Amino acid sequence: MSTMNQTQNLPLGAITVHRLVSFFETARGQVADYYARQRTAAALRRLSNAQLDDIGLTPGDVEDIAIGRF
Repeated sequence: MSTMNQTQNLPLGAITVHRLVSFFETARGQVADYYARQRTAAALRRLSNAQLDDIGLTPGDVEDIAIGRF
């Protein structure tokens, strides 16, 4: 038996359009993640050191969360 490879010819520029759409979707997701981290960090900054300790965090952890390293 032989295996037959099927290739599909796409319209000129379809791959470029797909890459652009993917780029903007990724960028939108990254921006949304950034703002979510900033909101979370802002809420955590309002907590006292004792409250942070209760949830297993330190003030330094809050900054790590804000920049996405946590």
